[in-house]
Amino acid sequence: GSLHAGGSVWGAPAVTVHSWRSTDNSLEYVAAQHNDGLLILDELKEVDPKQAGAIAYMLSNAKGKNRAHHAGGLREAITWRIAMLSSGELGLADHLASAGQKTHAGQSVRFVELPADAAAGLGMWNELHHLADGRSFTDHLKTAAARHYGTAGRAFVSALAAALADVPGLVRKLEARFFKTYVPSDAGGQVKRVAGAFALVAAAGELAAEWEVCPWPQQSAFEAAGLMFAEWLKARPTAGNLEEAQ
Repeated sequence: GSLHAGGSVWGAPAVTVHSWRSTDNSLEYVAAQHNDGLLILDELKEVDPKQAGAIAYMLSNAKGKNRAHHAGGLREAITWRIAMLSSGELGLADHLASAGQKTHAGQSVRFVELPADAAAGLGMWNELHHLADGRSFTDHLKTAAARHYGTAGRAFVSALAAALADVPGLVRKLEARFFKTYVPSDAGGQVKRVAGAFALVAAAGELAAEWEVCPWPQQSAFEAAGLMFAEWLKARPTAGNLEEAQ
């Protein structure tokens, strides 16, 4: 349900939500097709665990493999710049462990994992908006996303273009406030990198509210991103860099 809702920002979920069931070669092209946009991949368990770590690195490093050209020499590698959203019954570390693979600190920073449990007894939801249960809400969300899609993304880009000169300054202010509010003073570089990703999401959410692209109250996106970052940080053994704790 959440992936469909996220995908509906940009287009029909049937087209925007992809499967992990691909080789790393074909995912390069899928990533490139979503350049400067959002790549959504469903069900991590569907990719070979021996390949999963390498694919996660490749997608986050924004560059595919160099390949030989049929006329000799190397073809230019495919590149992209994307935001990525994924889901799975297993996290990346558990999926890799099932094939005897180790998780590296770099993967945990590039592939930011959150538990899909809002601790409200409703699965990943904490508010059902008058529907009977979590499943009903998920089904309702999927149905609505299949009917209404592609509007918010276009409206956001239009508002962004109109306010482009002011946006960098607004984002920097919001990021600074996010770090002051949620990031520990002893945070290591890895934690700060992940905090920067959450801060950027917070800034986009606040701008979407200010520009009336989305109907949520101002501060709610900032606080939601802060809550998610705190959840991520709580699952780590340290606010410093992971190699030191290991």
